[in-house]
Amino acid sequence: MNETKIRVITAIIVAPFVVLCFLSYSSFIGLVATVTLLASYELLKMSIGDSHKTVKRLMINGLITLSSIMFGYFVDVPLYVLLIYAVTAILIGLISITGDPKNFLIFATNGIFTLYYVSFGLSMFLPIYRFFGALHALLILSGGWIFDTFAYFIGSKFGKTKISRRISPKKSLEGVFGGLLGIFLYVLLYDFLSNLLFKFDIMNISQMIVFSIGFSFLHTVGDIFESAIKRGHGFKDSGAILPGHGGMLDRIDGLLFSVPGYLIFLIIFKGLGG
Repeated sequence: MNETKIRVITAIIVAPFVVLCFLSYSSFIGLVATVTLLASYELLKMSIGDSHKTVKRLMINGLITLSSIMFGYFVDVPLYVLLIYAVTAILIGLISITGDPKNFLIFATNGIFTLYYVSFGLSMFLPIYRFFGALHALLILSGGWIFDTFAYFIGSKFGKTKISRRISPKKSLEGVFGGLLGIFLYVLLYDFLSNLLFKFDIMNISQMIVFSIGFSFLHTVGDIFESAIKRGHGFKDSGAILPGHGGMLDRIDGLLFSVPGYLIFLIIFKGLGG
């Protein structure tokens, strides 16, 4: 079975379960926490390596996952307070489990980077859901699927202008423009169906244009950023949990940049509270 078929089968199996998690805020928190747990573990495994005991990675991973819930749920608390608390908790946890100063530095550097990169990025899903509704949260997630699909097929067929040959050699400008077209058409359809089924207005045409351009840029940057991390650590994929797609981090790399960007977009155009 070729890679494309494997990717499609995996998506068909996983996507309905993910969408069901949007039916309630509690289940959505669980989804964000689970994805954070898996993605941050993959990143820590790449950056820290197998030479360190798994239990230490799991302990720091648990603190990072808990922080993702805190970032998103306690939105009323100033963000810098939550960041200070999360970093302090991680450092205290590391001191208690790491005796070697060299090991402490490795865990602290990579742990705090993972906190900001994975946990902070994904946690912004929660205020989108909480203040603007499940439909906006689902849009940014499903939009990532649409962008990746259009970029993949159009880039595979027409891609000639490489964006970053050394870091992400398969990524082409033609693929990005294909993804841009795909996400614009998708948000048009999404807005139409949201109005038809739920009487819910997503955004107007001018906002769709701004959204599509901004999303395409941030999603692509997020993808290339994760590719640079993997290549820096000597990995092709972050893991193998999703057949045909690689690891969880591979699946959400673009979202780590586009989700915070979408939250800012919503606050600017709709105001906090939707």
